[in-house]
Amino acid sequence: MMTSTIALLAIGKMTTHAPYIEKIDVTVTTGADDLRGDSGAMVVLGYSDSRHQIGALNPRGASLGSNSSKTITITPNVPNLTLGDLERIRVDFSSGKGTGFDDHWSLQGVKVTATVGGNEVPIYSNDNLGMHLMYTQHWSSPFFRSAAVNDVVNPSEIYATIEGGDMPPSNSNVLMDLETEDGLSWQGDLQGSMFARTDYPGARVESRTTDKISVRAIRAIRLKCENASWNLRGVRFNYKTSRGEIKELVSYNEINVPMNGGWWETPILKAFKRSAGVPVKGLIVEVLTGADDLRRLNLPPDQDAHYSSKVDIKIATPLLPTPRYPNWLMNSNYVRHSISQTQPLVLQDGDEFPQGWTGRFGSWGKFQKVFLATGGDPYFISSDFSNMAIQFKQGQGGNLLPTKSSGGGIIQGLMQSDQWDLHGVIVSIVGTTGPIHRIYSNFAINQRMSSDGQTWKSKNFETLLLRARPRN
Repeated sequence: MMTSTIALLAIGKMTTHAPYIEKIDVTVTTGADDLRGDSGAMVVLGYSDSRHQIGALNPRGASLGSNSSKTITITPNVPNLTLGDLERIRVDFSSGKGTGFDDHWSLQGVKVTATVGGNEVPIYSNDNLGMHLMYTQHWSSPFFRSAAVNDVVNPSEIYATIEGGDMPPSNSNVLMDLETEDGLSWQGDLQGSMFARTDYPGARVESRTTDKISVRAIRAIRLKCENASWNLRGVRFNYKTSRGEIKELVSYNEINVPMNGGWWETPILKAFKRSAGVPVKGLIVEVLTGADDLRRLNLPPDQDAHYSSKVDIKIATPLLPTPRYPNWLMNSNYVRHSISQTQPLVLQDGDEFPQGWTGRFGSWGKFQKVFLATGGDPYFISSDFSNMAIQFKQGQGGNLLPTKSSGGGIIQGLMQSDQWDLHGVIVSIVGTTGPIHRIYSNFAINQRMSSDGQTWKSKNFETLLLRARPRN
């Protein structure tokens, strides 16, 4: 009887506090450039029903010094506000004219904390924004992870607006790569007059797909400009809802990124989704080259092995548990029973490179290959793979080429050992059914390969670290 009484009292106490927000604290940190007193700055807390609340960062003309922080408290002006009702935080800036010159302000960090039932709940935090606001610009955060955003769109309804005076030339080609938390991806481009369009200014995915994706599921966005070099001062990613509304996804102000042929990627917005994985028939490895190409020439077989460069791709599975990971993550039946438990299984190219590889080995090119991951029925699942390594097999060059001459440009180039820029890599799985899914992507490796045998190795794939716990 006593036990039942205690249980009922405990339940009663738990239900006395409704999960409503009592207050929201927003902390803003300035970087090296201060906020002048004649300028205006405010935080705008957006709610899921399109309402918002404003808090002034510098009321009554107060300045905000460089490398300093200020916290403002917002008390909800709507009743029964929950964490799901909080959508995002925005910082608005308007330059003052008191000195005769426009103000610039460096926004370094933003932190949002909600108090619910007397407990502080972290909502958003980024202390490495490095955004430079000027004139009348604003910065918007991604949607909060707790936000109940239910917008579902076609990938073609997501686009990027390029900001700033430095625009790509009309003959350039701007591409966007879009990736979701479950590894789906789309890539497209517009040419020439794309920046003059009024309905979709900037780059966007030109997708003919009928797919629908949730904006909450967007994991990463990348931009690339071909055929031109210019400076990406700032970019805003927007989307068009099914109701025709234009909403901002996330913004990056005054980032000033040189666009010379490679990809620029946003900070990762979401982790890969936790998953038990799906059966794998093969792996697609895509290698992105930077400014310096991978030397591949059509030479006689006895010379090609010495002068042309190669890559060796290895993808491993985890077999030995470590203190960092629980035993079920590393060993159990989630790693295929047919794999030897005494040595790591390595999947690698058994053919002479570049056999089986397609694409372009030149500057800012991409080459890819499908690696068969099974010997029959699939015994891997997508969350079995641990990490990957890319090893550079350097074309040595030198004085061995019989046809070398003192005036031949290409021959002169073969006198030197090759060097190569590894720009990025994508690993996707081909399942027994359904679409291709990425399990790893990194568009910003940017490693100079300058010696024979030099190796780049990835961190452990998120799809391994986020694998679902097996059910008992």
